[in-house]
Amino acid sequence: GSCAVINGRNGLGAVTSELAMTTAIKLAKEHGVSVVVCHSSNHYGAAGYWAKMALDEGFIAMSFTNTSPFAVPTGARGVRAVGTNPFCMFAPAANGDNFQLDMATTVVPVGKIEVMHRINKPVPPGWGVDRNGEN
Repeated sequence: GSCAVINGRNGLGAVTSELAMTTAIKLAKEHGVSVVVCHSSNHYGAAGYWAKMALDEGFIAMSFTNTSPFAVPTGARGVRAVGTNPFCMFAPAANGDNFQLDMATTVVPVGKIEVMHRINKPVPPGWGVDRNGEN
């Protein structure tokens, strides 16, 4: 069929994702559409990298993942309950003017906050909250 499930065996997300997208492209070429899901994997990097593989083959592509709970729901105080859950959708268009959406469901991806901490810079207001739920 046009569907597959891949067990990442708690390995590198990029390795699992490479297998997932190459499998999705192969199945889409055979069946016109495909859905491939992964489990027991880890961070896969930029969502758009994987969707672009399918876009380059002329397919509409979606790529998304869940993450550890980094984000605090609106109004909560210091309780990280949801992930940044990056997702993307790419679609080919005429003259190479492709549609490409690659985003997180938070103000910024958690990686940008990690970089600010590494370079000892303050996190800009609105990017997150501290343990007390303060900006």
